[in-house]
Amino acid sequence: MADEDVTIHTRRGTELRAVLRRPDDADTGRLPAVVLCQGLSGVCDVVLPDIAAALATAGIVSVRFDYAGYGGSHGERGWIDPPARVVDAQHVLAWLAAAPGVDATPRRVRAQLRRADRHLDRATGGCAPSWPCRGRHRAAPCWRLPDRRGTG
Repeated sequence: MADEDVTIHTRRGTELRAVLRRPDDADTGRLPAVVLCQGLSGVCDVVLPDIAAALATAGIVSVRFDYAGYGGSHGERGWIDPPARVVDAQHVLAWLAAAPGVDATPRRVRAQLRRADRHLDRATGGCAPSWPCRGRHRAAPCWRLPDRRGTG
């Protein structure tokens, strides 16, 4: 599992630094893929490498990135602009969906994430802020996907 540094260009002309992680068996066809977004730090080298490694072990491609103005990405430094971060994430998602060997179909990604439980538990210590916990863990929120009934 090797990281591949990539540059993603936005419509605004900003270059976003990103890191693509593929599973070792990535040449076996189209694999499910996810975008990993960092919180307030704005950089992709905190926490996310461990999650990317766990996802790769579970057969999932991931890309993590520095928001514009943070880390290795270009842009005005020092501003936390949530709407701009959403736009950055949309650019990264569009780039990932078009990447060779990627199946970005939501159903396929959800199914693979459900099978990735044990790998993500080890990487995150059981919880990471993405999905409501609904009592499965002591810490809330946790990363686990809701079941078909939406109950966790």
